[in-house]
Amino acid sequence: TATPDLGRRVDAALRSAGFRTTGTPVQAPAGDRHTRRTRIVHDPRWDRSAASLSAALPGSERRTARGLGRVLKVVAGSDFRGIQRVWARDRNAGQVSTVTGDQVACS
Repeated sequence: TATPDLGRRVDAALRSAGFRTTGTPVQAPAGDRHTRRTRIVHDPRWDRSAASLSAALPGSERRTARGLGRVLKVVAGSDFRGIQRVWARDRNAGQVSTVTGDQVACS
């Protein structure tokens, strides 16, 4: 957007929330600064990571682009208001499993 230092602020906010960033945000070319909605561009194979990032950027939209690998690109829009903290959910929380005596060591 035309908002001064928006990329730097988004990068700093993501880093403070625990996301790894490049630390070197890039300003869009002068003719391409009219993005209204924040976008996350990601490789389709990294959709779970994109979902986490999307949760941290409320109202953002996700778009896929093959070949990006593990890099997720954030295009900050004029709708950017801040970062929402997110936590990973433990997939095994609340699940009970059975074990046998030979699988448990007692002390």
